[in-house]
Amino acid sequence: MTHPQEFLNETQSTTYQSIGAGEVFKVENDGVVKVLKDMLFDKDTLKSIASLGGDTLKQVYKDAYHSNDFSGTLRTVVLGAVALIPYGGAFISQILGAVCPNNVEDNQMKYVQDQINHLDKKIEDLSAATLKSHYETLLKELESFERSVNSLDTTDVYYSTGNVYENRRWHARHINQKFKELIRDCNKEILQAKELPMYTTVATAYLLFLKFIEKNGKGPKIKFDNASFNEEFMHDIQTAAKEYKIHIEYTYNAEAHRLREEMIAIAQKARSVTHAYLTGNESSFDDAVVRALKKMEDKYNELLKNFMRDGAASVLSGQNTIMNNLGKDIDNYRNKLNEQNKYYNRTWGNQAFRVIARIDTWVQESGKWYYYDHDMLLVNHIFYSGGKWYYLSPEKTDKLEKGQMATGWLSLPSNKMGVVMMFMYSKNVGGKYSNELPKIMELMKKSANTKFWLYFSPNGELVHNTKKTIGGKEYEFDKYGICLNP
Repeated sequence: MTHPQEFLNETQSTTYQSIGAGEVFKVENDGVVKVLKDMLFDKDTLKSIASLGGDTLKQVYKDAYHSNDFSGTLRTVVLGAVALIPYGGAFISQILGAVCPNNVEDNQMKYVQDQINHLDKKIEDLSAATLKSHYETLLKELESFERSVNSLDTTDVYYSTGNVYENRRWHARHINQKFKELIRDCNKEILQAKELPMYTTVATAYLLFLKFIEKNGKGPKIKFDNASFNEEFMHDIQTAAKEYKIHIEYTYNAEAHRLREEMIAIAQKARSVTHAYLTGNESSFDDAVVRALKKMEDKYNELLKNFMRDGAASVLSGQNTIMNNLGKDIDNYRNKLNEQNKYYNRTWGNQAFRVIARIDTWVQESGKWYYYDHDMLLVNHIFYSGGKWYYLSPEKTDKLEKGQMATGWLSLPSNKMGVVMMFMYSKNVGGKYSNELPKIMELMKKSANTKFWLYFSPNGELVHNTKKTIGGKEYEFDKYGICLNP
């Protein structure tokens, strides 16, 4: 947790903050987002905010498409956008714009349009031109809405002849419907797997929009009343992330299975030469894929070395043909592996989507850290991540919210310390029996009325199995983090 830019940072409480656009940030004429109160953000968040506009955003789009980390690059933009939501900042078009940036020709929109154009059977109610039109209409409306919300400009209105707040509410309603329309466009059964990268990017932008509306829809910039807000947005706010998570995970797994089967077929074809076995039943298939490729490459290098040494004799014996065929298999295998990795990065592994949907990620709210698991559920127990242990409160107490990460000193009664020890014991033994278990049970029985002291670093890491000086005094901690000299 030493790199907060990796996690979703929501500094706001559930109520709208009074400070807003013009006081915390300003959007310059060239699109650059200028922060007016630097002290509100750490340096990593300031860097993320800088990615929201101007030449920096254009470079972000280029980097996203020309690197192997599309989702990681866009995650930076999401984090910048989320950081300004508490202050009334709307920066959703930056994520939607990644679908079809002007400075990247080979983008997600072009890919999907090409797929539609090459279909033998046309999709009812959707052509390549229709898809582009729906996308451009939504993007234009988003940009208009954001200009109104992010500045004092009240001249950019849509449809309504009412005041600026009524205009913004109309915008919000219309954008909400247009997002769902575009997501339906990206979910045509005949093209589900091919459209999934674009679907994931659009869904990320939509979830960001819903988060903005959730925090600001009833605030002084838009002024939805409770009944209208609940009717227009509450269902989507509560269900959209779960719906998109299920679709993206399922569709990715189906496509990844297809690519795995093709890699298995290639490896089996070359098995008589390479002795590389790949069946799909390996306990760690990803490791097996790499091992199979290594064996194929080693055999190719061996055949190449023999050819360089034997020349014509290698050709006459047929070894040269074997080498050439193996080389083609290796290229094909690598292409499938790279395709799978790229597909994962832009769909189910998309970090921008995961952070906004709260899937396996840390979230900071009102300065307090929480963690959401694979099923988007708040974790509220001792938690192991990245080789470190964290205590996420099982319940609300006078010091911690439910699920909040503990820092500093923490005292636990014997029953709760027993739970901590059992979690750590289970992780350490990996499911195998150890005589440590009876010892834990006996200790808890003998210490029924004892309080145990634990210490967590400012980053939330449990200090255990070591000595540490705190406040000028040296303390000793056992392997479960229990302070032996409190």
